[in-house]
Amino acid sequence: MNSSRGGFLLLGLALAACAAPSPPQATTSANRPAASPTTSPLFEFQTGFWVSLHHHLRGEARRLPLSLKGKLSRNPDPATLPADERAEWEGALAVYEQKMAPRDLLFDEEMVKIKNALADLGDAPDVSALRGRFDGETLDALERAAPVYRARLWPEHERLAKKWIAGMAPLVERYGPTIAPRLATLYGTTWPAPIPVEVLPEAGPVDAYTSANPTRISISSQNPRLIGLAALEILFHEASHGWDGQLERPLAEEAERRGLTIPGGLWHAVLFYVAGVVVREELERSGEAGYVLYVDANHLWDRGWQGLREPIAEACDPWIGGERSRDEALADLVGGVGKSRNSRSLSAGQSLECPPRCRKIDSFAHLRRHERRVAIPFPDHETKRRIFERPIEDELDV
Repeated sequence: MNSSRGGFLLLGLALAACAAPSPPQATTSANRPAASPTTSPLFEFQTGFWVSLHHHLRGEARRLPLSLKGKLSRNPDPATLPADERAEWEGALAVYEQKMAPRDLLFDEEMVKIKNALADLGDAPDVSALRGRFDGETLDALERAAPVYRARLWPEHERLAKKWIAGMAPLVERYGPTIAPRLATLYGTTWPAPIPVEVLPEAGPVDAYTSANPTRISISSQNPRLIGLAALEILFHEASHGWDGQLERPLAEEAERRGLTIPGGLWHAVLFYVAGVVVREELERSGEAGYVLYVDANHLWDRGWQGLREPIAEACDPWIGGERSRDEALADLVGGVGKSRNSRSLSAGQSLECPPRCRKIDSFAHLRRHERRVAIPFPDHETKRRIFERPIEDELDV
């Protein structure tokens, strides 16, 4: 079903998905019934002018220290612009360098709000609807940059976004009806309402992230790693971030109860593995053999998760196959990878409370290797905080 609204390209995929959303349920039985199917869209793909400009302008601002040293190219190259356009673009870039570049797209609540608001604007003629809700200087910068972006970059960015959507839609339509309910059932819940997917020229450090409340996926149409079946896996991986707590909390509680230390980001490695295996198995059932998990194809195990693939597979494969519960699998995993430490353990019945900041996060964010665009996993929330406080020069591998 195709429809348009403002500058959006909206594509609701009427697929056999899961029933109406409900709060996650704890999984204690390996033989829980499959989710009841119903006709409902899984994703709503869209591309919009203002949210695309926002991400591109922020990306250019963050790269500016190295661009000025000639280590990265600029887009557009100010030297190619007429004097009046150059002044407007560089003025907007200066505001974004000061106000937007230092802030995190995912962990900064205001950045999530402005991203969502700009996405909702679509291709409106201006950002007047957002006046009074967000910083006026930032909105002024967007409107100053808009004529240059609309004339010189947006036509190609929009074309590539629509091309990406046109390639992804049939893959989701073909494989989504079996992938989505299976993933949701593994996490003891049902598929949520159609998840908006903003298709952008760039989408943060690794060109894909998911913000919460409401859940919205942002993904780049220009990253060569995020096309075809690999992009299909990442789309469902990102959707799975809505269920982060079904992994983070049980792993943390089990480790605390046993007095063990577990590798940072273990929950995220599991999230990657589970989505990848489900996608691969459903592809194989449909006759598409030979798919390699994204985490394997891109060697993510070598970037902070060394030695975790085998124990994750050993613990999680029986859970994925329906032979045991999620809690049992995660307990086995903690026992397999945890290291002894001297700390107070939880007594039976106690619960480890996730910090408020942790509870707000339902996605991952990584630092992008800008030229090669290789995803590298974060260890833990404290390391995430330290990394995001580093100078931009330390974040780019050029």
